[in-house]
Amino acid sequence: MEAPLSNLNPVMSTIDVINALDWQSFYKLLGMPTALEPQMAADALCSDGMLERNLPDNWNITNLGAILLAEDLRDFSGLWPKAVRVIQYSGKSNIETNRERVFHRGYAVGFEQLMDYIDALLPTKEVIGRIFRETVSMYSIPAVRELVANMLVHQDLAMTGCGPMVEIYSNRVEITNPGESLVKLNRLVDVRPQTRNKAIAAIMRRAGICEELGSGIRNAILAIESAQLPPPKFETLPDFMRVTIYARQDFKDMSRTDRLRAVYQHACLRYVLGEKTNNASLRQRFGISSRSTTTVSRLLNEALKAGMIVAEKPDASTRSRNYLPNWAASPPAQASDH
Repeated sequence: MEAPLSNLNPVMSTIDVINALDWQSFYKLLGMPTALEPQMAADALCSDGMLERNLPDNWNITNLGAILLAEDLRDFSGLWPKAVRVIQYSGKSNIETNRERVFHRGYAVGFEQLMDYIDALLPTKEVIGRIFRETVSMYSIPAVRELVANMLVHQDLAMTGCGPMVEIYSNRVEITNPGESLVKLNRLVDVRPQTRNKAIAAIMRRAGICEELGSGIRNAILAIESAQLPPPKFETLPDFMRVTIYARQDFKDMSRTDRLRAVYQHACLRYVLGEKTNNASLRQRFGISSRSTTTVSRLLNEALKAGMIVAEKPDASTRSRNYLPNWAASPPAQASDH
């Protein structure tokens, strides 16, 4: 819903609105000059929809300007619940909280600080390289970034008293936003999303925080596959959407459900990218060798029987068979009347 973004906050002077918004950080993100006189800065913010002129020297900060550029969202009535909460738990449940922080800066100007904080909380492991040991994250940082940005852009701002939240457990990260998905969960990769907040999405893209509309989920899954991590899980709960991403895990330790979900997402992604899904592509996705060809064939057959994928050419041999996501299958030919 766009309406909340057009709402106006109380009348303020030029100096007051300049001090309430971190406009310099915003224009740095855009690669624009920041050495502007207050009046010039206010005029520029007005042209971007962040301010609305009230009198020659007085302004109203729009909710769009506040939620993206605020120095502190608590200064804006009705918007403080939209601040991002990040909670880290000690284990796999939410019984014991390790630390919690609320980010009160606007989404655009505070995004890098938010991501630096999340990144620092994500578990790492030490791996032995060819020469040195190196520390790697148990998650795909690009995927986390895409999904956090997606959470901010696609939330339902009309829902009061709640906001976006990132919960970090010992084995997973849950990213939750108010508002159910406007797209069916099994079509998130190929269908262009119907965002509730087009103005926020446009500004976040200009600032380089999120990609072209419709590519966020796709890019996140691509990053997760490239890192050979377990597939993310997308859920629509009453009034909320949640994405769960999982820590690094070997194929042999993945559950049957996770493996099948990985097959489906892999088929969707490959189809959208114009590539084939087959035994070899899945082995590469899971990071397993050709010795696991039989195991992957069984997994493909399970996904086939579950109706998640279809064979591109059913008559082809199992070894050379390619697969499509179920929604990409050609409809059966109609019988002729003649």
